[in-house]
Amino acid sequence: MDMNDYLNKSHEVLKLKQFVTMPAVNGLSVLKENETKMNQYLRSLYLKSIIEQPLYYRLRSTSASLSVMYGQPKVHRNGYPLRPIISPIGSYNYELSRHLAQLIQRYRTPPPSFVKDSFQFVERIKNIDCEDGQIMISFDIESLYTNIPVYEAIETVLNLIYVDGIKPNDTPYCRDEMKELLKLAICDVPFRFQAELYKQKDGVAMGSCLAPILADVFMITLEQKLNKLSFNKPQLYFRYVDDVFCVFSKKQNYEAFLNTINQWHRNIHFTVKVENNGQLPYLDVTIMRNSNDRTYDTTLYKKPTDTGLYLLYESNQCRRYKLGLIKTLTVLILRICSTLQLIETQVKRLTDTLGDNGYPSHIIRKTILEGKVIAKRLENPKHRKVIKSQSKLRNIFFTLPYFGEETFVLGQRIKKLCKQMIPTVDLKIAYKKTLTLKGIFLPIQKGLDESKKMKNIVYSIPCTNCDFKYFGETSRDINIRIEEHRYDVRSYASNSKIVQHVHGKKHVMDFNNAISVAHETNWKRRMIKESLLTHSADGKSINDVKFKLNIY
Repeated sequence: MDMNDYLNKSHEVLKLKQFVTMPAVNGLSVLKENETKMNQYLRSLYLKSIIEQPLYYRLRSTSASLSVMYGQPKVHRNGYPLRPIISPIGSYNYELSRHLAQLIQRYRTPPPSFVKDSFQFVERIKNIDCEDGQIMISFDIESLYTNIPVYEAIETVLNLIYVDGIKPNDTPYCRDEMKELLKLAICDVPFRFQAELYKQKDGVAMGSCLAPILADVFMITLEQKLNKLSFNKPQLYFRYVDDVFCVFSKKQNYEAFLNTINQWHRNIHFTVKVENNGQLPYLDVTIMRNSNDRTYDTTLYKKPTDTGLYLLYESNQCRRYKLGLIKTLTVLILRICSTLQLIETQVKRLTDTLGDNGYPSHIIRKTILEGKVIAKRLENPKHRKVIKSQSKLRNIFFTLPYFGEETFVLGQRIKKLCKQMIPTVDLKIAYKKTLTLKGIFLPIQKGLDESKKMKNIVYSIPCTNCDFKYFGETSRDINIRIEEHRYDVRSYASNSKIVQHVHGKKHVMDFNNAISVAHETNWKRRMIKESLLTHSADGKSINDVKFKLNIY
C-alpha cells in the first residue's frame, strides 16, 4: 500500500459520523481544556481524601501530547480496508484510563457465551453432539469499538459496579464520581492524524485501555435479550469480542435470527458467514462436522493470505526464539487439532514450512518432540501448579538489544553474576530486536509530532558567569521544566542545585540558551544518559551524578 492510498483510506474512515474535524488552534485548546478539567477534578478527589497522594500524582497530567491515529490494513480482506487505531500513549487521559480499566475489571463476570481464546473454544465444542441437519454460522460485528455508544456503555458499566445504587466497599468512588472519571477518560477526546486534528464524539477508541472492557460489558447487556427469544434461539452461542459462533437446528431460521440481533441496537450491525461443505472457520480454528462420530472436529485455520513466512533461521535473532517458535506452533497444533490424523497432517505441513524458512531438518524434528512434551504438561493443570509452587526466587526481568551471539553470551554472564551476588533473585533476560519493520513504518503512519521533540529529553543549562552546566531530564516539555527552575531561583528553593549555585556564587543561569542534548522515551535510560553526560563534564557540572556507574 503506497502512502497516497493509505491517506485516502484513512480519510474515508475519518468521514464517519463518530469523528469531527477541528482547526489546529481549537484542537490544541480542547486538549489543554480537557487536561485542566481532569486535573482539577482529580485534585478535588485528592483534597476530599478519596484518592491518596501517590495515585493523584500518577493520574494527573502535565504537558500532555495529543493521541494519534494510524491505520492497520486488514490484509485478509478485499481492498485492504483500514482498522483505525488511536494510540493514547502520552495523552492526558492515558493513566486515568489504565486505572479505571483495572478497577472495572474486578467486577466483570464472564457470561455463558464467553470464549477466552481458541483453546477454550476447542475445549467447549469437543464434547458437543453433532445432530443431523445442524448448521454452523458465524456472525461478525462491524467496527464494534467505533460503533459502541459511549454514554450508554458508561451507564452499563455503572450498573455493573453499583448494583441497586450501592457503592462497593473496595471502590473509592461513588457512582457520580465514577461517571465523571469515565467521561473524562473517554469522551470528546481530541487526536491527531498526520498534521490534522479531530475529535471522537462517540464510540470508544481502539487503543484505549477501556475500549475492550466497555465493548464487552455493553455486548453482555445486549446478549441478555437472547433469553427472551422463544424461537430461532441458537443451540450454541459463543462470542470472542466481536466474533460470534452459533449452531442452529434444521428447524430454525438463522436469517430470522440475524434480523433479530440487528435490531438489538441501532449502532450494532452483524454480518453472517455460513458453513461450506460442513466446515466453518472461527478465530484460527476450522470446525468440521464429523457425521460418523456425531462430533465436531477441529484443526488449524490458515487465511488465504497466509504466506507461510516465519522467522527465518538465518535471521539475526536469538536462537532460543527460533526454537521457541517451533515449540509454540507444535503446542498450537496439539491443542487445536482433535484427531491424530489431523495432528499428523498439520505437523507435516509445519515441517515443510519450517524447511522453506531455512530450518535444518534435525532441529525441526528435535524441537517438535520438545513441543509435544510441553503440550502434555499443559494438559495437566496439577503439573503447572507444582512447577509454580517450586520456585521461591523473585523474578526480575531484564531486556537487552540483540546484536548477535555476543549479546547472548553477555546475557549469560550477567545472569551468572546476579546468581552469585543476589541468590534470592532469578534474572529473566529477554533479547529485543534492534530494527523492525514496525519501527520503520509506524512513525510514517503516525506522522511527525513537532511537540514531542522537546519532550522526553536530557537537557543542559549553561551558567553565564562560568563554564559550569546543569544537566537534567524530563518527560515533559522542556519549557515547563525551565519555568520550574526559574521559580526555584526566585523562591530560593534550598534543595535545588541550581539555586545553590546561583545564590552561593552570585551567578546567573542562562535559561534562554538551555538546549536538548539527548532524546529518550525510556525513563531509566534517560536517567543513565543524564548520569553519563554529568560524569563527562569532568567536574564542571552543577548537579551530582545520579547513578554512580562503574563503567563509562
